[in-house]
Formats: sequence, C-alpha cells, structure tokens
Amino acid sequence: MSHKNLDKHGRFRSMTIAFRVSPQERDAIKRMAVLTGLNYQDYLIANATRNEIKVYGNPRVFIALKRELERLTQEIERVKEGSEISPEMEGILRFALSILARMKEGSI
Repeated sequence: MSHKNLDKHGRFRSMTIAFRVSPQERDAIKRMAVLTGLNYQDYLIANATRNEIKVYGNPRVFIALKRELERLTQEIERVKEGSEISPEMEGILRFALSILARMKEGSI
C-alpha cells in the first residue's frame, strides 16, 4: 500500500479536485510552479487558498529562473518582429520579474 499523502500540518490528503485548462494555461502554470521551487500540487493549493508563496533561492530555483529568462528573451525577440505576446507568456514574464525584483531587494 502506498504511503499517505499528508500536508505540512499532518492532515491526510484524500480528496481530488480536477479542472480543465488549455495546453497553454497548463504550461504557464507548470512553469510558474517550477519558478517558485514548489511542486505542482503545492503551488496550485497555495494559489487557490490565496496563501503567500515564498520562493527560497536554491540551485533548482536558480536553474529554473535562468531557463525561464532564456525562454522569455526568445519571446521578446519574437514580439519585436511584430507578433503579440500571449496572455500566458505575459503572466509568466510578470511573475519572473517579480521574483527578480524580490531577489534584488534581498527578500528572497
């Protein structure tokens, strides 16, 4: 039998919530979760319950941030050529910039 999935307060997570998103929305959500260093489930729970998401700098977060900034740079180059930025990409850009701003302030 698999071990029980407990939250950080020791409560058993036995309920499943499912909803539909577009492939682009799913990609954006996963990319933002990676940027926080949280797993997908914890990121969605924190957002749904409006809990503050704290990003702790570690090698995994820094690598994810570097990769995301490379993707965003490519997207900005594409937009320069006359294309429009997608709403999902705009959200990821704002999120990454907020993380960088907090890193600069020293609050991460």
